[in-house]
Amino acid sequence: MWLGFEVNPSRLVSLGSLVFEIAMICVLFIPKVKNIKFPQRACDKAYGTTALWYNVAWELPVAIQAFAMAFVFFIMYGIFWLWTRRQSYEVPSPSLEPFFEVLDSEKNSTTRRENIDLISWTERVLFDQYPNFMNQTLFICIVTIAQISALPNFNYVIESKDCFSILLIAFGLFRELPRKEANKIKIFAIRIVVFLFFAGVWLARMLFGIFLVPNSADWIILFIACSAASWSWALFSASNMKIFLPAVTVFLALVITEANIWVISIGDPRSFDFGSVSVTADNATGSFFVIEMLTIITWIVCWLATSAWPWQRTLTFDKFNMGLWKRGHFLKMFWIILGPHILWIQASNNSNQSHPTDMTFGQIFALIVSVVTIVTLLDEAKDVKKGIWIAVLKSDVMYYEEVEQPKHYAPQPGLGLS
Repeated sequence: MWLGFEVNPSRLVSLGSLVFEIAMICVLFIPKVKNIKFPQRACDKAYGTTALWYNVAWELPVAIQAFAMAFVFFIMYGIFWLWTRRQSYEVPSPSLEPFFEVLDSEKNSTTRRENIDLISWTERVLFDQYPNFMNQTLFICIVTIAQISALPNFNYVIESKDCFSILLIAFGLFRELPRKEANKIKIFAIRIVVFLFFAGVWLARMLFGIFLVPNSADWIILFIACSAASWSWALFSASNMKIFLPAVTVFLALVITEANIWVISIGDPRSFDFGSVSVTADNATGSFFVIEMLTIITWIVCWLATSAWPWQRTLTFDKFNMGLWKRGHFLKMFWIILGPHILWIQASNNSNQSHPTDMTFGQIFALIVSVVTIVTLLDEAKDVKKGIWIAVLKSDVMYYEEVEQPKHYAPQPGLGLS
């Protein structure tokens, strides 16, 4: 009760501060709003304050890309809705679902599964398509890289997403030996080719620029989308989704991947400064962290297009929310918590171009509050059980959601979403 009493007002205050900041940005940026003119010409000429205000507007790239993702989602939902409502369309036959233990009960139950989460769906697709090549370590690395797509990309000489991806890919490819029944020479050859491909992507983007090829995380999501298309070809029949679904998902994946290369041009709030004459050389440079997260919508659309929409089912918000975050712990942390905080801290730093050595009272107070928060978080973290941390690192179900299932299990598509 007390937790809800403390958390809900805090959420309202945070939301209110965000609304207030957006309102201030609109007042300052939109010309002739209530005849307000800011900053003054003398200040603008001396300090370049117009450009500084654009540094603070870190919400603009996030809001634009989030709106684009929502727009793509509803467009794709509409396309699949129209396709499944045709008279000649045949709904795929359902399969039996596994049973699981009710979370709020101490006894076993035969209640049907409520959702197919994003990570379990990815696990099923990859292990079905590549039974001899895929292993649990490689799968964990792949879904971790896909979740890293939600993070702002550190872009200075080398890129953080490419560096994290190449390290995780190398670990996932060579951590486990091939299975006994597999052709070891063939598997190792494929692993080496995959590693060299991602090493080439990293090297090409570092030497020739970021506008030539997608980053490594985008390649991973494109790989998942193509795997889902191939999986759907074998799963469905020509009377429903056998041809339509692979064609649409691959086309979407290619378009979104290409768009994500160029979205970096609006991934930095400084790009919204339309050539102020007072911008100094320091102001004209780009930020270190830029947001480019469009490819996440490809992953989400492929998940729903193969597990819900062919059966003419629409997820409620609660089921969609649970399916997205049930095992996507990194995705939730990067997308909702860590990503916005990185951009906010960078915006605060960019708005102070002089970088004074003397700390103001506000900076000292903010530092004290941050330290107190960190101490509180560390105090809570030490009480978290080891199994929870392992579940987070492995993108697995939390211990209180565990069910007895075979290794590499993931539910059948289209089930439990009605």
